[in-house]
Amino acid sequence: MAHQSLSYMLMVNGVTESDCRKWFSDAVSDGNIGVVCGTNGLVVLDFDSERSFEKFKRRNTSLVKATPVERTPSGYHVYLRVQTDVFCKSLYIRGRKQGHVIGIGGFVTCTPSVLHDGRAYAWLPGQSILELEPQRVDKLASLGVTQNRLSSLVCF
Repeated sequence: MAHQSLSYMLMVNGVTESDCRKWFSDAVSDGNIGVVCGTNGLVVLDFDSERSFEKFKRRNTSLVKATPVERTPSGYHVYLRVQTDVFCKSLYIRGRKQGHVIGIGGFVTCTPSVLHDGRAYAWLPGQSILELEPQRVDKLASLGVTQNRLSSLVCF
């Protein structure tokens, strides 16, 4: 199913300058920006709440300071690179669903996007994807994150 999504097709085929000009040519467009995940191992940990992000941050302080992180209207995005293919799934910490792992077949809305209700995405100071390269990690499980509820019970 992920191989039929628009995100996957953009990942495989890429986006041209012409595509971008067409998408953003309307001066009154209220469109938002997204990042296609999966290419070159790009994975985004999409935390559903500040509380879940803070749990992750406490365990991975150095990593969180060295990789792009943005505040979303309801949580945080942490941008990473992984060695193996990672598909989109739920993100678990200690057996509880805390958000999503966005990889092959997925995308995330990102800064400077603004929702219709006015809530916006914003990079943490000095941590935009233009300022920092997403850090490489061998395995998400080494960060205390899994894509399976049962295996997450033994990670912490």
